[in-house]
Amino acid sequence: MKKYTRELYQRKDLLLCLVTSALKEQHKNSFLGYLWWLLDPLLGVVIYYFIVVVVFHRGGEDYGMSLVIGMMVWRWLSSTLSSAAKSIVIQAGIITQVYLPKLIFPIGATLTHLFHFGFGLLIIAIFLVSFRIFPGMALLWLPYITLIQLLFLMALASVIAYICVFARDLDELLRLADGQQAEHHGIDQAEDGSVGANPEGEGEDGHGGEAGALPESAQSIAEVGKHRRLTD
Repeated sequence: MKKYTRELYQRKDLLLCLVTSALKEQHKNSFLGYLWWLLDPLLGVVIYYFIVVVVFHRGGEDYGMSLVIGMMVWRWLSSTLSSAAKSIVIQAGIITQVYLPKLIFPIGATLTHLFHFGFGLLIIAIFLVSFRIFPGMALLWLPYITLIQLLFLMALASVIAYICVFARDLDELLRLADGQQAEHHGIDQAEDGSVGANPEGEGEDGHGGEAGALPESAQSIAEVGKHRRLTD
């Protein structure tokens, strides 16, 4: 366990490469670009809030704020697990080229969506100002709660990622549980272009093809991994 943890720490540059590659590839071909990091969850919350609170008049006085916070936290949870479920499977092309601690892939997916959750916190702040609510001293608990949630998601994402290597139906079950097809499309697009997904290079068993068929970002990850192995 200590040896594996040491290997993960030594590959922290690969972890950074995974996260930055995924973030750079998201929405890069869209007109609004990275502004969708904020617009995507904001529009989802506004539409849901309008339908539930304004149209159907559900909930009490503070129900709207509770709805926004719940949606942001659930979005973080569901998107992280959906992404982590395929994090090892789609990296088969890299894994067959160079030895890497496989745990680095679900951890990378978790950290990527932690960055997205930062924009969710910004949306929560916007609604707090709109509702004229100030959390007071309770705000000091936010870093602690976020850290606990992050560690929980890392553990859960790691387990799910390893299970999906042998039982890939779990990924589909997570999609059904999430129910946010638009969000899935954005996640799949980012993963397919940034961290080694290669539908044309995959065989019938789902394993990746040659390293030369991998995207440029995936090749850079493999090269960094080979360099780390040589220097070790």
